[in-house]
Amino acid sequence: MREFEYEGSEPSNKTDKESDSAAKKVSTSENDSVNDTKPQSTDEIVNNQILDEFTNRNDKTHKLKRSERISNARPGSISADLNQTKKKSSSNSSHQTDSITENITTKILMFREQLSRVSKNNEEKPSKKKKRKLPFRLTYKGWILVVSVIGFLCLGFYLFFSRPTPIDRLSLTYLDNLSKDSLGVELQSTFADTYQISDYTLYGETLSLYNSRYQNGIRDDLYGRNVLLRNIETGDQLTYTFAGAADSGIPLGELDAGVYEVYVYDGFTPKRVKMADEFHADPFTTIRRDKTVSTVNMDASKETLKKFGIETDENYLYLTVTSSLPKVKIIDVMIDPSGLLKYELSSMVEEGYISEGFNEAEQSYEFAKQIQLYLEEAGLRVEISRDKDEPVSYYGVNSRVGKGYTKQAKVFLGLGMDESDNPLPYILTSPFSNGFLANSISHCLMENGIELQYIPDAPDRLDYGVAYDTYQVSADYEVLPYTLYPQLRETGGKVTYAGLSAGTENNANFSTNPGMYGIEFLYASTESPSSQAYFVQNRDLMAKSIAQGIIEYFNIPQTQESTEQ
Repeated sequence: MREFEYEGSEPSNKTDKESDSAAKKVSTSENDSVNDTKPQSTDEIVNNQILDEFTNRNDKTHKLKRSERISNARPGSISADLNQTKKKSSSNSSHQTDSITENITTKILMFREQLSRVSKNNEEKPSKKKKRKLPFRLTYKGWILVVSVIGFLCLGFYLFFSRPTPIDRLSLTYLDNLSKDSLGVELQSTFADTYQISDYTLYGETLSLYNSRYQNGIRDDLYGRNVLLRNIETGDQLTYTFAGAADSGIPLGELDAGVYEVYVYDGFTPKRVKMADEFHADPFTTIRRDKTVSTVNMDASKETLKKFGIETDENYLYLTVTSSLPKVKIIDVMIDPSGLLKYELSSMVEEGYISEGFNEAEQSYEFAKQIQLYLEEAGLRVEISRDKDEPVSYYGVNSRVGKGYTKQAKVFLGLGMDESDNPLPYILTSPFSNGFLANSISHCLMENGIELQYIPDAPDRLDYGVAYDTYQVSADYEVLPYTLYPQLRETGGKVTYAGLSAGTENNANFSTNPGMYGIEFLYASTESPSSQAYFVQNRDLMAKSIAQGIIEYFNIPQTQESTEQ
């Protein structure tokens, strides 16, 4: 066995050892070169792969030759066949080595050609491999910017959707929009000198205050006193005198927008007006002027100035005047043409005076339409209390006066005929007033050439052609606080005791309402055909003069076009 191993395997082992040593050296040199050089080119990678394949195949070839020699060896023929074996081995080895080398060379050339093609395609076509994007991360300043933008957007949306609508603006008063920085006077929470009031009335556009409860015929302590209004924003002061009648007081329509403190002069000392209990009156709307109105709020409260951080020690009175757009449902003047009068109890209809060529109901209605036209040209909103052929009474919600209260008219203008034999027209007004509006109408009528009836017993404060309505007298000859004409008695609200006289219970709901300034114009006499002819001849001029008197009394600015007309 030793001889077999020695004689048959030693030469082959020597060759194998040399081949293994050479392969190991090549492999070692490859590893060293790979480890020494960090980045490798594509050619180097291919060469290394080919060399590894060549080395592996050479090792397999040597091992195969060795195994064939060992399996074919015989003990008796080892020495005899040694030379022949060497020759065959050398010949086969040389042939196999050449074949392997040629195969490897062919593959190298083919691989290099493929590699060059791929390289050219990569150079011609951009790489379609998507670069991996790094995740976006905000910095600290970036987060602050994002949060700020979101905050501003939220604030913008809130302000946009919470902004006041036109309807909301109508409910905001001048006090609601007033800022503390714009105040022109120092606000006080307490006053040393005070004056307490207990009641008030509204008649037309006039506000009157009373020290005691309102009662006709009783002289109030405020009669003849001066009332001072001070604007808390501008510091301006306005003074008015109470002359003891419903139309003498504070003309609300002439006040500029603002918040006013109210004082009453006691001698030369202004005393701050207050009320015993907290009080808030319903908002009052003035007549239209330049397509705008003033809404007046009257409040007596300790918290009126709470928005400025001030709570007063008493319920001091404040007037807040806010300029706003007029509401369509609120009118300025209600005109009441006579005729077609319906009686509630009997359901009878009084058609009015009718004679040959003169119909009171028709003449009154056409007269009302003419006055309406002139008033509307001045910017007022006017309605007529009845339709042309509609019978309407003076009592109830749907009555002539009921329509005026519902639509908050400031003037109730009655047009009718006198049953006396007076040949000329004249004007009736309520004895609860000073007759200022009637005087203004009288002045315009006479200025335009209209003749008026002389009233012998009229007070001096009334102008020519103006008279007071007379009071009712009871069966015991007691003078009652109610006048005769429902056009004047039932239209003045609280001032004229509307709905409180006998037979007027259907108007009881109006007994505390702000009063319409009542006027009754008696344009002709049922007993005087000459007065009827005079009216027909001058009807348009009368209509124009009455409208002019109303406009001048309320100081309504007129456009150049209406002035020329």
